[in-house]
Amino acid sequence: MIPASRLVEEANPACAQCHGKERFETPQLAWAVWQKMPRRSIRQVYRCEQCGGWHIGEVRS
Repeated sequence: MIPASRLVEEANPACAQCHGKERFETPQLAWAVWQKMPRRSIRQVYRCEQCGGWHIGEVRS
């Protein structure tokens, strides 16, 4: 069975960047949520090029 994230990526690569992530309207709101998350050091707040909102995602090496 193909994972849902791969199906989204194959169907619409632009949408795959947002799939499964909460969208925040402001960076301040995203940072406030980030501060309350466990294992903060491996996460980052960034502006999404696709939807224009702010997401919290894992840091990529």
